[in-house]
Amino acid sequence: MIVEGVIAFRNSTDIIPSYADKNAICSDAGWLNLRYPASRNVNNSRILVGVSPSGEDDIKFKENNISDSFWIAGLTDSTVDPALFEKAEMVAWYQELKGTLLLSRDIFGTIPLYYLHIPGVFIAFSTSLVSLMKMPCSRPYMEIDAERVASYCDFQKDQGSGYTSRTFYKAVKTVLPGHFISVSSEGITSAPYTSLNPEKWEELRSKEEYGMVFKGFLRKSVKRSSEDHESMASHLSGGLDSSSVSTMFRDIFPGARLHTLYSETRTRYTDEAVFATSVAKQIDSVHHNIDPPANDFETISLYTSLYGHPECMVLSPSLQGSLIQYARELGCETLLIGHDGDSVVGTGLDLTHEAFFSKNWEKLKDLIAKRAEHAPMHKLSPDWESYSPERKYKAYVQNFTVSRYFEIVRKLPVLKAFRLMIEISRKMDVPVWRFFEKGLKSIAGKLRSRDQLPQSIIKAGISHKSGKVLENAATSLANKLPEKYRNAFVAVYNAQSMIANEQFFTLGNYYGIHNRFPLYDKELFELCMATPPEIKFGNGLGRGHFREAMKGLLPENVRTRPSKANFSLYGRQAVIRLYHQSKDLMQDRSNPVWSYIDKNKYEKAVSVLLRENAQEFLHNRSQFQVLRTISLAIWLDWLTRFQSDGQN
Repeated sequence: MIVEGVIAFRNSTDIIPSYADKNAICSDAGWLNLRYPASRNVNNSRILVGVSPSGEDDIKFKENNISDSFWIAGLTDSTVDPALFEKAEMVAWYQELKGTLLLSRDIFGTIPLYYLHIPGVFIAFSTSLVSLMKMPCSRPYMEIDAERVASYCDFQKDQGSGYTSRTFYKAVKTVLPGHFISVSSEGITSAPYTSLNPEKWEELRSKEEYGMVFKGFLRKSVKRSSEDHESMASHLSGGLDSSSVSTMFRDIFPGARLHTLYSETRTRYTDEAVFATSVAKQIDSVHHNIDPPANDFETISLYTSLYGHPECMVLSPSLQGSLIQYARELGCETLLIGHDGDSVVGTGLDLTHEAFFSKNWEKLKDLIAKRAEHAPMHKLSPDWESYSPERKYKAYVQNFTVSRYFEIVRKLPVLKAFRLMIEISRKMDVPVWRFFEKGLKSIAGKLRSRDQLPQSIIKAGISHKSGKVLENAATSLANKLPEKYRNAFVAVYNAQSMIANEQFFTLGNYYGIHNRFPLYDKELFELCMATPPEIKFGNGLGRGHFREAMKGLLPENVRTRPSKANFSLYGRQAVIRLYHQSKDLMQDRSNPVWSYIDKNKYEKAVSVLLRENAQEFLHNRSQFQVLRTISLAIWLDWLTRFQSDGQN
């Protein structure tokens, strides 16, 4: 599905081409259009597209142009105003009398909405960045934003950044999730149309009460996501999120046919087959084990041509893309995905950090006593499971407190740093030599030149710092809420998650399937914000209210599992494949990637990536840098050809 259009603010034939598509709604100022693959069922898409004729504010439908299934029930005689945006996944509405175009995006950003606004000239928009770029009026404005490229290549900046309207093109922006923009010849304004009220759930008291309400909201969201349940697939990784979504679907539709899809990555950190199989067996699904393709270069090249920007995930997209493609080949029209459940639900496990930084040592001891029994510490010691509870507690205390100490020690004066170390040692019974041991290891690592990797491999002189302060989705949406709720917005509205949503949408369009994310639910999000962290922390497993909600539904080995898959090893294997597959492109000195990337730093990252005995954090950083560099090279190569084709 693509929704797009152009509105001109002055008479100009080069801005408004003739538009003959049967689904286009045309006015003197331009056109709006909705198109979709003929093979795709779109009846549960809540899209509002139209024009208010000159002299009238009421919505008037052009009934012969677009199927009624695209309209929101109850809006036919209503005036377009921000309150109505809540009911639609997106709105594109032109008010002729006012000369104003209204655009809105759903609260969790599952449908992207790109726009290019040239003040006093035109506004062009599309749910497809590539389609927007192809518009004749847009082509002169496709200048690369070098600052965005710089942040894209910075290990910390891109991973931890909040989602803003910025794209890889200076003139192209995105509508923020949960926001609408109003565009006229005089300018553009952006504002949130939605408000959240987590405080309404604060009268709940127990884990059981929060779990009961959670279960009801998840049930309603899964049902709404599964309106066409005749041909359904669900990603079933074996984790709590995907297992709960799949199981809840079966509880709602006991007789429906359901395909569950498990990605067979075959590494020691990602093997969750036993959990996925136990869920599939209990819910009687048609279960499929899928081998992700190994043609990572070919996959990223294809997806880049669909996105219009470089691959932004930290793993090769072949894994998720293969699941979407497989679901469509099964004849499914909807794929349920437990995407971003961690962020929406929250774990409560940050209570230990809060206790440490507030120096509440007794509370920290109590929390660690609960957490140590369940913490996945196998990387600290392969024999972790054989440890007694007392030994687990002692090892966890030492590892946790020393690690937290070194997170803040650089910011402290020497005397304060020494006093804090002594205080931790006495209060938490941690030998002083543990601090010196870690400090010496850190210094030794920095002295070994072969183990040094910079945060960014971008060339000197290219900065990711912009003079403009861009509106941040998390800050804007949380603006009127108490401080205690702010971290929940930061977790959900980070750049990685929102761009993942945009890429899911684009791949869904390409393969002709709906990707649905039931854990993205406004009421569920409000409830989880209101759930006290102590209830989430529970007995140290985390996500206590979620686990409570799934009692009697999930197999107990899944509901109470303390661990989750770690894709670091699989990610490294995929990037090594990509490195070998992309050698021809990367050896081409004419590729514009070397205008941005320091080639020596890139080659250093490759050497660390390929070295088996490098430390895990160095493998993670080198993996990021090599994947981002090659993805950037693929995009710049595609963009060069795209722009060349447009001029011919």
